[in-house]
Amino acid sequence: MPDPQWTLPEAAFVLDQPLDAIKRDVNRRPLKPEASGPSRRAVRCVGLTDLVYLDMVATYRHTLTPSALDDLYVAVAKEPAQSASVSVGPLIVHLKRHRTNVAQRLKALEAVDRAIEIKHGAPVVRGTDIEVHRLAALSAGGATDEEILEDYPSLTLAKIKAATAYARAHPKSGRPYPATSAKRAMQGADLTGLERFMRPRG
Repeated sequence: MPDPQWTLPEAAFVLDQPLDAIKRDVNRRPLKPEASGPSRRAVRCVGLTDLVYLDMVATYRHTLTPSALDDLYVAVAKEPAQSASVSVGPLIVHLKRHRTNVAQRLKALEAVDRAIEIKHGAPVVRGTDIEVHRLAALSAGGATDEEILEDYPSLTLAKIKAATAYARAHPKSGRPYPATSAKRAMQGADLTGLERFMRPRG
């Protein structure tokens, strides 16, 4: 059975780091991400050792030299899963702490994934037809949780949080959703010019 792999956006979620920072570290450090998926749509994925190492890089990037960070990856990859620490020159790195951090965040990712289901090829909040990336676009556009709940009263605060977290770990490809709901766009529109197109009553 192949080892689990995570995309770079999933890694950014797990490590609670910006996606650009993860991409930069993957490109600069000695990681060898694997390509997953059809050749035309292949995405780079990292394994568990890579996640643990990237968590270490975030902690020690200002302490260790680039060369020492590269040595750290080699050392981490050689250590058995039960090892509590790893040595890089005179520095002792607490490996167990970083493995625990990653394990806890992977559980958070699993919980987010369970809150979402796929309908008609699109991720939606489980038990609804509300598209996850539509909610994320509203949130990114400045809508508050309270405003989203007004527009989608069947949701809960927890479901909104799960939707935005899922969208962060699984970004939408292609055209983005609008950052304003149709309801709020209509509320903010100036409709006075429509009067001359409307048939008078009576």
